[in-house]
Amino acid sequence: MRTRSDIAFVVNRLQRRTTNPRKQDLEALSQMLRYLKGAPDYGIQLAKDPNQDLIGYVDASYNDCEDGKSTEAYVFYYAGAPIPWSSRKQDVVATGSTVAEYIALDGAVPEALYLVKILRQLDLFEDPNFQVPICTHSDTAVAILRNDAYKKSTKWLDIKYPFVKHAWKEKWVDIRIIGSKNDPAEMPSRRLCQRLVSKD
Repeated sequence: MRTRSDIAFVVNRLQRRTTNPRKQDLEALSQMLRYLKGAPDYGIQLAKDPNQDLIGYVDASYNDCEDGKSTEAYVFYYAGAPIPWSSRKQDVVATGSTVAEYIALDGAVPEALYLVKILRQLDLFEDPNFQVPICTHSDTAVAILRNDAYKKSTKWLDIKYPFVKHAWKEKWVDIRIIGSKNDPAEMPSRRLCQRLVSKD
């Protein structure tokens, strides 16, 4: 049995259209099946890497859904292997790409803390002060988190999504900025999906 995180985004997008599929959706499904046939051995390879702790990556694709909502994704690695990942449509319409990225952090932070709890219960985590690094390529979302870009228009983020800032202030997580080319949450499947299902 293989897990296929490389198609998580496209499966999520196609799943949204199962009640009213169009010709383009069937073509997208057919292309995804051809992709799977051409890459049957892809999957997750678990390998022990004692030099790598838990690390997460988060991304959002702004306004990519038919109803104006965005898609968020995260992936967490432990010992060099991806363990959980998610790709889902956000519950609210973001007013911009920065807001979509900030909302995506709200989905990733609780997952990070849950993983730390599990790893501690399994005696795989010894450092009681470990801050889970969560990487994003949205420097403006991080600036809002750190209050450097605090504006009236983003105050509602602190009200609706207070846990992100709380976890960061408590030093449970360490939100870092990385280049988008180094963000596994922006997987090739996202670009594949854009080619497959972006025709509306």
